[in-house]
Amino acid sequence: GMLLNRTMVISSYILKRINVSIFHELFTKMPQKEEEPRLVLLHFLVDKCKERSSLEAVGGISFFKQLLTDSSPQVVYYAARFLIEQFAAEKPEEYRVILQQLLEKARERNDERLVSHPYFQIRAILDLGSKLSKKT
Repeated sequence: GMLLNRTMVISSYILKRINVSIFHELFTKMPQKEEEPRLVLLHFLVDKCKERSSLEAVGGISFFKQLLTDSSPQVVYYAARFLIEQFAAEKPEEYRVILQQLLEKARERNDERLVSHPYFQIRAILDLGSKLSKKT
């Protein structure tokens, strides 16, 4: 890799060769106060976990759900964004319905964060999801 104005450039070839478990291990062992290194590792994790086998290797969706309670707002943000992308890709129809419900709620409450911020979106998706699963 090369350093360009504080930006690390790492070849995707090298990244592909590093096992996701290594990133996962480093991320989970790193103290939460080490915010920047954790964000870098999370970025790599998100990238790797777009592949189903890597996602399963880190404990699946539940690993990212746990990060929604992290002390770092950026970690929470990236985890939420990843969860939304996964949900939208796996269940586009359900996602569309939930997004509609969120839009309604956002209008009622006059709170656009419900649709603009991934954290609020994923919280609502998880809440609605748990309500739906309780009905069955």
